[in-house]
Amino acid sequence: MRWSELPRPAKRYILYHTLWSPLGFAWLLYPYLLYIEGFTPLDLGVLYTATSLAGIPLRVAIGKAFTTRDIRVGLAAIDLLQGAGLGLMYLAVGPQAPLVAAASLLLSNAAEPFFHLYPAYERAVYPEDRMEEALLWHMALPEAGGAVSYLLLGVLFAGVRDSGALRLVFLAAAGYETLLAVYDLAVMEPVVLSVEKGEAPGLRSLAEALRGGLAFFLAVYLLYLAAWRLAPLFVLENYVLKAYGRGVLGIALLQAAASAATLASMLAVDRLPRGLGLKALAAASLGVSASMLGFYLAPPFAALVALSFAARSFDAAWFVYARTWFFGLISREEAAIVSAGVSAARETLFLAMPLAAGALAQQGPGTPYLAASLMAAATLPLIYAAHRAQGAGRGQATAGRRS
Repeated sequence: MRWSELPRPAKRYILYHTLWSPLGFAWLLYPYLLYIEGFTPLDLGVLYTATSLAGIPLRVAIGKAFTTRDIRVGLAAIDLLQGAGLGLMYLAVGPQAPLVAAASLLLSNAAEPFFHLYPAYERAVYPEDRMEEALLWHMALPEAGGAVSYLLLGVLFAGVRDSGALRLVFLAAAGYETLLAVYDLAVMEPVVLSVEKGEAPGLRSLAEALRGGLAFFLAVYLLYLAAWRLAPLFVLENYVLKAYGRGVLGIALLQAAASAATLASMLAVDRLPRGLGLKALAAASLGVSASMLGFYLAPPFAALVALSFAARSFDAAWFVYARTWFFGLISREEAAIVSAGVSAARETLFLAMPLAAGALAQQGPGTPYLAASLMAAATLPLIYAAHRAQGAGRGQATAGRRS
């Protein structure tokens, strides 16, 4: 699909994500700055877990207060809350750094009740009959922006260990993300969630949806995502700092390689035959597992960059095939409630994952990658079971038509 063939609302939404991509560098500096201030991986694991737990009442309150059905308002709320969180990090220095960092994370986590609006918006504005092709653009353009941003900013801040200079990045990022909230409301097309009068969508409708093939999707998705939650950015940065003795530029190179890999992966997926579905998903899971195992083996840094490229290539392909699978299981009307339910299940089950990741990294910088490799491999039997169930369903449908 050419860019010109995309609907205008889809183009504007993809451009929004592309404009957001430079902010990835600010989030890269978040754990790096705390490491400079003397934090350990276990400290960061405790910090991330504690703020997630403490933020539950705040997230619930914000979620209940959000009554409008215009998705753009929720997307703007994400940018405003995360922008405020980034701005607070400018003050994260000295004895008050832990408290400021915790407050910053609390504000950022407060945006989570709105995260399910992303797939709901995508389901509404991407053409249903060419969803896979639209998702390729959705991945490719933002990641191209990310690759350029990581390289340029990584070179600019290479060797900088002065926390004052690094904290200025957070101040600039906060202002920039606030402007993105204006873009959400002024440029993006309004999408209104249609909810019929009567009983509001809730856990009952989610439970009904999960009785079908969506249950397989949820199991595979959560297990795969758990693998990546064991190897978050703060684990990667500790690994690069401890095992390789490299700083901002080394971390930025790995992230730039990952972003470039997404672009390359999308080009490859675009040339693959359509309809590979769960077979391609299984291959991507296997590739991620092998790449994570390579990380654990601590190869030379150049090989580590190549492994970062490989891991993200497989992960990007996994995203396209998983999201296509997901959208094929739900209707446009179900997108918001089912996405919200999946998001709630994810955040509830993964509350302690940062603590687990930090504890593993405390045992050895590469240990989380071994655990992540095993967890990614564990999705394979579930994908196979989903494939068999899918085939059985088609067989029954065919038999029904013949009779």
